[in-house]
Amino acid sequence: MAFIQLIEEEPLVREVTQRILEQAGYEVHAVATIATLANEQQLCQFYFSQVQVMIVDLAYPADVSWLKRLCQQCPRVPIIVTHGWGTQIEDSIPRAANVLYVLAKPYSPTQLLQMIRQTIA
Repeated sequence: MAFIQLIEEEPLVREVTQRILEQAGYEVHAVATIATLANEQQLCQFYFSQVQVMIVDLAYPADVSWLKRLCQQCPRVPIIVTHGWGTQIEDSIPRAANVLYVLAKPYSPTQLLQMIRQTIA
């Protein structure tokens, strides 16, 4: 079973996404923001060695700096970035080797699950 870290600011989207992922057979740890994750886990390398995929929602422009930090701290953890900013934020997203996909909202559960399967394969 794959372990997924979900970072989604919107409570309803977080709950629905977590439910979809769990029904697909994934173990999910969900938090509201990248900053929350950093505070909860303190970017512990042991913790991130357990994560097979991170799904990171960029809720605020400032989240890009947190994403850059995650990319540096966890270069081996594949990241799927989601956002609702249209083209406004696309150029700001780091093109680190572990940022495998950028998925604009709204997206379908099928799209997300397909990206996860391709990432884990």
